[in-house]
Amino acid sequence: MAENYESNLPTLVCSLSEPRKELQGTRDCYVSYLIVTRSTLPSFPKSEIKIRRRFSDFTKLHEIISRMYQDCIVPPLPGKQRLEYIKGGRFSDEFISRRASLLNRYLQRCSSHPVLHSSPHFIAFLSNSNWNNYVKLTIQPKLNATSKLEDLSDAFLNAFTKLREQKEEYAQQKEHIQQITSGIVNMESILQRLSKLERVLEQNYHELSDQFGKLMAMNGISDVSLDEMQLALRGTRTEFAGLADNSHSLLDALKDIEAYTLAYRDLLKRRDQKQLDVEALEDFLVKLNKEKEKLLNDKPSGLNFMKTVNDLRGINHEESLRKQMEQVDTEINTVEQAIQEATEVSMLFDKRVNEEAQFFNAVRQAEMVDVMRKYAKLHVQFFSAIKDIWEINKQEP
Repeated sequence: MAENYESNLPTLVCSLSEPRKELQGTRDCYVSYLIVTRSTLPSFPKSEIKIRRRFSDFTKLHEIISRMYQDCIVPPLPGKQRLEYIKGGRFSDEFISRRASLLNRYLQRCSSHPVLHSSPHFIAFLSNSNWNNYVKLTIQPKLNATSKLEDLSDAFLNAFTKLREQKEEYAQQKEHIQQITSGIVNMESILQRLSKLERVLEQNYHELSDQFGKLMAMNGISDVSLDEMQLALRGTRTEFAGLADNSHSLLDALKDIEAYTLAYRDLLKRRDQKQLDVEALEDFLVKLNKEKEKLLNDKPSGLNFMKTVNDLRGINHEESLRKQMEQVDTEINTVEQAIQEATEVSMLFDKRVNEEAQFFNAVRQAEMVDVMRKYAKLHVQFFSAIKDIWEINKQEP
């Protein structure tokens, strides 16, 4: 994954396997997954570490890195709420296997990421046997200090504000993301239709095999070649069932790539928020300068009503005007400094977005190629099996 980057990084290879049901027969039953990490990073205590994690550990890790690395495209976790949960299939072998595959992909993306791979939190997740204590004592105080509600409030306020001018490169990236997600959604729809047809064909071949056997029995037919024919029908049914079953993993992979693409879109939204911060400060500065100009033009005259009122109250108009000018100048200086700082933050964020885009595109392309190759291989195996099944009578004239 992302070969251009891997050659420049210390070795960090993770793999997830061997899902295991823990505390079976109790209401606290859960599934743990074995993670094997091999690394040359000096921050790892050993070159190979084996540790077990449950899904809730992954969700906590995801929350941590999502909050603390907002200039990164953090890979998405597989959704926790799924139809299998509603049906009570959370502990079915199929569900566990599919989730394990997606969690393994999550680890691959994080371990190959140029920033996340060296995150102390990711390293602790892979190596610290006291992960829960690490989160409670080391991470939770930091998360509490940077309230998620504040981040959401800023995003909510900016959601109703448009950029004065969208930079062309980011407009193109947004359009590219839209095209990718649209293409993936269309492909998912087609594959789902094909999967339903495969299930129908599976059932049809099953029924045809049964009816074929009944007709042979009713007519008192006993023939080796016809027996092989019935076996071929059953074999075809089995192959269509396997094709439909294996299509689920490919659909899961496509949906995961779609979610990963949407994480890229979210990063671009955060980039826009940085630009909006600068533009909001610039707008405020314009208002302050107008206020200053108004004060400068506020020259006292004999017919000035406010001057007359202030004179009656014993207030020195010139002194009051001078204090207002000082206050406005102070605010202008503060805002100008804030604009400079916000601009620097925005420029650095832009730089990180461009780096993330390069990494994301390399990973996404590699994953899409992998999905298509697996899909092609699945069908080559399917049609080869069908060919072998139906060659039973190839010697017949």
